[in-house]
Amino acid sequence: MSVTKIRSKWVAGLLEFFGITTGTTVFKITESGVEGNVTGSISGGEVNPTVAVIAGEAIAKGDLVYPSGYDATSGKIKVKKADADGDNPGKCAWFVAPAAIESAAVGTVVGAYELTGQSITSDVGTPVYLSDTTPGAWSANAPATAGDFIQQVGVVTAKDGTAGKVLLMPFYSKGVTLHTS
Repeated sequence: MSVTKIRSKWVAGLLEFFGITTGTTVFKITESGVEGNVTGSISGGEVNPTVAVIAGEAIAKGDLVYPSGYDATSGKIKVKKADADGDNPGKCAWFVAPAAIESAAVGTVVGAYELTGQSITSDVGTPVYLSDTTPGAWSANAPATAGDFIQQVGVVTAKDGTAGKVLLMPFYSKGVTLHTS
């Protein structure tokens, strides 16, 4: 089995993932969705993108983030805390930080991450949403403000007052809806 290690970069305003050794585009995220030339099959484990980034602000463990730009010096994507506030759909969540990243520091974000040690009162299987009041946070309630975006970013995996868990998977979010009422 052949495994291609990939990196990402911004190309003409789009996020593109390419093979490190070949330089060949593996897949890219466009306005119409994900396009790629992946051949063969994926098996034997999770498919969870891990991307080296530069934090555009202080990011806490478990924060939901979006690509906010590109750092030409390092060749890395810049990220900031995602926000469902309706002023900019580009601020919706794409990744989650599995560890804290200081502002302007290099860190890693992933497409999915199970956040533990949470106070969860919702039942297992209940969806969670990108918060419209706290940048980077998830909420048990969908935004209720007209003009804000509703993005389901995960699901409750364990209900507990102190040891609850939520699986955050913004990379696999099926869509974002504008709250209209």
